[in-house]
Amino acid sequence: MADDLPDLIARIYDAALDHGLWDSVLNDLAGMFADGHASLYLLHESDDAETTAFEALAATSRWDTAFLDSYAQHFWRLNPWSERVLSRAVGEVTVSDMLVPRGTLERTEFYSDWLRPQQLLSGIGGTFLRRGGVSAHISVLHAEPMAAQETERLAGMMRRLLPHFARAAQIHQRLGDVVTQRDALETGLDRLSIGVILTDPTGRVSFSNRAAEALLRAGTALRIDQRGLICATQPGETAKLRQLIASASIILDDPRLEPGGGLTLTDSAGGDQLAVLVSPVSRNRPLLSLTAPKAAIFIAAPAPANQLSQPELRRLYGLTATEARIAGELAAGLSLKEIATRLDVSYETIRNHLKKIFIKTRTNRQSELVRLLLRNLPAIGNRTAAE
Repeated sequence: MADDLPDLIARIYDAALDHGLWDSVLNDLAGMFADGHASLYLLHESDDAETTAFEALAATSRWDTAFLDSYAQHFWRLNPWSERVLSRAVGEVTVSDMLVPRGTLERTEFYSDWLRPQQLLSGIGGTFLRRGGVSAHISVLHAEPMAAQETERLAGMMRRLLPHFARAAQIHQRLGDVVTQRDALETGLDRLSIGVILTDPTGRVSFSNRAAEALLRAGTALRIDQRGLICATQPGETAKLRQLIASASIILDDPRLEPGGGLTLTDSAGGDQLAVLVSPVSRNRPLLSLTAPKAAIFIAAPAPANQLSQPELRRLYGLTATEARIAGELAAGLSLKEIATRLDVSYETIRNHLKKIFIKTRTNRQSELVRLLLRNLPAIGNRTAAE
């Protein structure tokens, strides 16, 4: 059984990378005990008078789902081991009879209505993490009391596993934090009107935000070639863009070099110029990372008229739909009379709406309002009015 530990430890770290594997890990752990049932659970310390800790099952081995449901709904509150486990030190392993004497346990509802119907009489558990009032534990319940020698052998095995569970939990938490930060970053980048593209040193794209994707789909200034590399529509501009990407990537390896640079790209659709800045993603070099992006491309496309997002205006300033449209039209350069004609309302109606807009945006003059909108919204509000 001890020979199985290296494989089990390896699977614990696999589960740190893929949380869907925890149940399989617990199945393997439970298999080391006769009729074993394993669980990984969290205890949240509580000031509630009715319970000292709230319990949450994070993963379990193969277990009758009806018993798991009844435990989650009711019996966790009656578990006499929980309060004792709260004081167990990190790295400590205890046998169930050490926590609650057998005679005391057998007089509880938890034993008579939940443990005994499953023929679960004893168990071994350990605490592997504690932070900020939350602790993490591993437990294996089994059918029959074991001989002292066998109990100590299995408890020793559990002690060897606890540090690996702790490290795996820390890795899982860090990966979760990275994923959360990445999702938040991608959401924020998607709200920018500036195009953002991340590439490797050759120009292979690993990420592009919504604005950049629109430019790439249009293909009038930038596109992806047959090799999957970013290129400009003009060959000479492609060569310069690739040079900037390469220099931005190299600086990560040689800080003496100047990073990236800027250029303008021709938009063949409208003849406009797109301002482009290429810079290093980071000076940090992830160990053994073969796919980390090294160059960031920022693209400022010409601003179309009336580009401010009306939903964004409404969210930021509490404007009504009509007020948001009027504010957007003012920012696009229309006069009050032109807006009245476009909306088919009287000039006085527009003036009345404008007074309310002033109050909500804390401005006093039309020029001040326009400056506020153009300063605060272009980076996050370049969506159509029909958004």
